[in-house]
Amino acid sequence: MAAAFGRRVTLLFMGEGVTALVPGQANGPLGQKGTAPTLEMLEMYDIDTLLVEAEALVRFGLAVEGLMLPARAVAAAELPALTADHSLVLTF
Repeated sequence: MAAAFGRRVTLLFMGEGVTALVPGQANGPLGQKGTAPTLEMLEMYDIDTLLVEAEALVRFGLAVEGLMLPARAVAAAELPALTADHSLVLTF
């Protein structure tokens, strides 16, 4: 929503959240919508900065090259400085 109003948006996927970027996911067992259609629309809103927690990628056996969207891996030690660079931080 913020991107639609001209705000700079960076998405950071941490912990299990990195698995949302694994390609080929289907709807959830209770009929929940998959996240892929929403994530594929990010470019339409000029959201092109995606970050993933490097330690979470390792924990789940993932590589940044295998994710469904281009992302940059960042170490947990970098996260405080990255969030401090943004005037508004929303957590989901």
